[in-house]
Amino acid sequence: HLWWPIQRRERWEEVDSMRISALLVILGVLPLARAGLYCNNTAGVACYLQIGGVYREDCAFAYTTNAAAMVNSINALNGGRGFGVKAGFTADEYFFRLNFTAKTYPNTADGFEGVGRPAADALFPTLDFVLGMGAQCSDSDPEILKLAEIAEGLNKILMTTRGPQKIFSTPPVKPHFFSIHLNSDEYPRESLQQYELRGMETASVVYEDSGNYFFEGVGERAAQIVEESNTMSLVGRSQVRIRSGEEPDWEALNVSVAAAVEAKADVLVLALRTPVFMKVLPQLWGYQRDHVFKAVWAVNVPWHVGSLIP
Repeated sequence: HLWWPIQRRERWEEVDSMRISALLVILGVLPLARAGLYCNNTAGVACYLQIGGVYREDCAFAYTTNAAAMVNSINALNGGRGFGVKAGFTADEYFFRLNFTAKTYPNTADGFEGVGRPAADALFPTLDFVLGMGAQCSDSDPEILKLAEIAEGLNKILMTTRGPQKIFSTPPVKPHFFSIHLNSDEYPRESLQQYELRGMETASVVYEDSGNYFFEGVGERAAQIVEESNTMSLVGRSQVRIRSGEEPDWEALNVSVAAAVEAKADVLVLALRTPVFMKVLPQLWGYQRDHVFKAVWAVNVPWHVGSLIP
């Protein structure tokens, strides 16, 4: 993701140039007609693009820290003039620096409507480009959509790092709403196809009922992919209720895993956040005498916050 924290130097070195290039491409689509109005490089007048966003307090660091680092890197290009832009056949090149402004709102029941929405209403009209929230804020998809609607009403481009297609297919249509992310609903496709080629014939899918479009989208699409298969059949499909501020429905999780074991599914697909996923692993170990899945596929990753590695 474009603005996710990079905690290790070698990881930063690998993605630094790629991320800066991606941001420059995004910024490059902004209207340049304004450049001739307020930029006169021969006179040494600084050219600035205003970027920023509104973020929930519990994950704002992922944007304020990393976006600030990106802005500093871009502004240091070309001897401190920022990134250069040419249009058409003209020899003139305009150099742009970035100003980044971030506003936050509390993670409370009325935090967005009481603080976040007014902040967006005030900030977005002043921006050339809106850096949207992404996956760092758990279960924030409805708020991301609301921010996108505010930006759309102003004809402002808003870029998120989210991949679930539900975010983009939910009405009303928002032509200015984009993502740098792959379609995350399709994450399990290639693995399921490989399992099918290896002769696995049945699959069970366990995923969240949480309002988090990522986990729900992956689970729903995984089940559809299996159902669309000519040689693999879906023998189980269940959801685990998870709500912010509440304990997950552990009983539903236990029942879902037990049902997959009883069905002797070849493949178990899990689309669950890491703390819930980690509860499944001991269960699979305990069920070894009854059944061992030929493959277990999960969305979880072994790095950064929520790591599989303690």
